[in-house]
Amino acid sequence: MTYLHGFTYIIYIIVHGLLPYFVFLCVVKDYVLKSLSNLDPHKSTGLDGLSSKILKLAAPVISSHLTSIFNQSISSGVFPSQWKISRITPGFKSGSHMDPNNYRPISILSIASKLLERHICQHIYNFFSSYDLLYKAQSGFRPHHSCETALIRLIDMWHKNIEEGQLNGFVLIDFHKVFDMINIDLLLSKLKLYQFELIITNSAYGLVSYIYQLISGASSKNNC
Repeated sequence: MTYLHGFTYIIYIIVHGLLPYFVFLCVVKDYVLKSLSNLDPHKSTGLDGLSSKILKLAAPVISSHLTSIFNQSISSGVFPSQWKISRITPGFKSGSHMDPNNYRPISILSIASKLLERHICQHIYNFFSSYDLLYKAQSGFRPHHSCETALIRLIDMWHKNIEEGQLNGFVLIDFHKVFDMINIDLLLSKLKLYQFELIITNSAYGLVSYIYQLISGASSKNNC
């Protein structure tokens, strides 16, 4: 199937039953214990007041309880509402300090919620990678990819076109607050296409809405 690309490839594997339904795997205690033990003691604390230093010290005692909470959240499709509340800090970008548009909101969430977020993100990424669903030229939000890899690909393509006597034409678009423009209904439809239908149906949009938050929150980590 190497001759199939992009959307055509996705449709092919879905029609032929080659793409299974996506299911979140349960969190294991060892993952929680290791994640807590490796916490940076200087990490910012969320509104719950539980610092990374306290969580790290209490890891052997609380890891089994956190594991149960994580798995209950996954099985029920409900993300704890208290973990969705964040402390917002304005981060200055550039320009006038008096213009509110020159600041971006930095959300500081509960540290425990970030452990579950990491588990969810990792399994979604593994699923997309295993079935080659990610666009090969995508450089953002992927391990071993960055703005630099995107630029290298473009420059190589431009050099090749120049050597072959072709013209290079490109349009640069800077979307303002691009992640605020995500259509949640369109996102849900796309997730159904990628066999996330069981998650959407059983979660009453609980975890799916959180997936949307993960996508929106990624804008503060990577601009590619």
